[in-house]
Order: sequence, then C-alpha cells, then structure tokens
Amino acid sequence: MAAEVDKEPFRPFITPMINALLDCFKDASWPVRDCACLACGHFVATFPEESEPVFEELCHLWIEHLSDNIQSVREHSAQSIVEVMRHAYKDVLEAKVTEYITENLMKAKGQKNESVKNSNLQNETQFGVAKQIEGPGEEAGHNDNQLYSCGSLAPKLKRGGGCMDHGFARAKEQWELTDGSIFLLREISGIESLQPFVVKQLENLSNLGYIDHFKHSHSLKENLFKSLAKILKALGKKPFREYVDLFLDPAFRNAKSQEHQNMAVAAQDFLLAMESVYG
Repeated sequence: MAAEVDKEPFRPFITPMINALLDCFKDASWPVRDCACLACGHFVATFPEESEPVFEELCHLWIEHLSDNIQSVREHSAQSIVEVMRHAYKDVLEAKVTEYITENLMKAKGQKNESVKNSNLQNETQFGVAKQIEGPGEEAGHNDNQLYSCGSLAPKLKRGGGCMDHGFARAKEQWELTDGSIFLLREISGIESLQPFVVKQLENLSNLGYIDHFKHSHSLKENLFKSLAKILKALGKKPFREYVDLFLDPAFRNAKSQEHQNMAVAAQDFLLAMESVYG
C-alpha cells in the first residue's frame, strides 16, 4: 500500500510500520520472513530517508537471508536488496553485494556429499519450524517438489534459539551460499554500473554447471540455468558473446538429464535463449 498509493497518509505511521516489518523479518516461521523480506524492500525503497535508523539492521538481515534454508527467501532477499539499491543507498549496497558474491559464489564446490534443502521439511510444524523428514525415503517422495510450512499459523520461537534469531531450521549449507549469490548476480545484471562485475563472474558460473557431487546439486543448477537466461537478456549480445563456448558443454550435459526434469528444462531453455541471440 505504501509503495503504490500516495505516501503522505503513511508518514505519521512510518516508525511503527517499519518496526513491525522488522519484527516479522526475524520471525521463526519462514513464510512470515519471506513476506516481510519483500515488504521491507518495498518500504525502504519508498521511504529511504525515514528508514535510515533501521537500514543497517535490515541490510544485515537481507544479507543473512541470502543463504536461508528456503529458496524463495534467498531469491526475495536478492530482489529486495537490488530494489532498494535502485532508489537509495547505492554505494553501500553495491559494495556489500560485490563482496558477498566474490566470497560465496563458488562455495558449492566445498559442499559435503550429503546436502539438505527445504525438501527435507514437512508441512507439519512445531512452534513455527517445520520438522525434518527422517529416513532413507526422503528423496524418492519429494524429488523436485517445493513443500510449504504452515508455520505462519504457529507461535513464535523464543528469540535466540537455533543457529540465529531469525528462525532458521538448521545451519546454512555451502551450496545455499552459492545459490543466493546466483540470485544476486541475476538481479544486479540489470544495473549498468554493475554489469562489468557480472561479466567477470561468467566463467565461474559456467564452472558451476559441472558440479554434481552433492545430493541437491540439481536444485542449484536449475536456478543457475534459469538465472543465466535472464543474465544473458540483461547483459545483451556483445558482453556475453565471449563466454558462449564456456556454457555449451555444461548446458548440454544437464539438458539431457532424465533424472531431474526441472533442471533439464532450465538448461534447455537457456540453450534456446542463446540460440535466439547467437543463432
């Protein structure tokens, strides 16, 4: 509402509204954090000066949630950072974004073989955090599906529980740091001043297409190829041309996958995107 209608009626209520959003961003339930993450981005972009007292804390939360257990939270954190960057705090956020990507983009190479993702969470929750599915049948029953928690209806966990006070159900995985970095690269590829930085990361992105040593590598590569199609469109024909050959082999390898159809379709779509640009 604040972003879409006249700002003036909202000005007397800015402080309580941003405090409420900030509190929700720390909720133990991931659906609440997911919505609050985007809402905070819209709010700060609309009221950048008025949000300055909480900007540092919000910035910390967005950065931390780039490696959240839930992929949509990682994606929305990247979107929120870049939305704010387009309206305010550009220099500060550019520095934080480039530092994060440089440090974390290739973390998936160090991922242990036994990875976990949000698919090991049941819809059933206890105190706002989804239970993990136990036993060897996890992958067979939940392959390529995103499950949702009903934790938004459950009471909050006490602050300070778990590995952070943001309600993470488990410690972050190395591949999730890479996944968040890919989302960030996708979002900043449309910002002209950061496009040279994105181009410098293309070789690393091509190398991620070969990673398959951990269980959920297909989820990472699905995001990789979906994001690459958007990065190609944002950068345009000339900046990407030098790197086309680097992507052909990993894209074709993954496009042929029979086991992980979502990843295969993403790789196929990326190849079609390159064909439409380069023939």
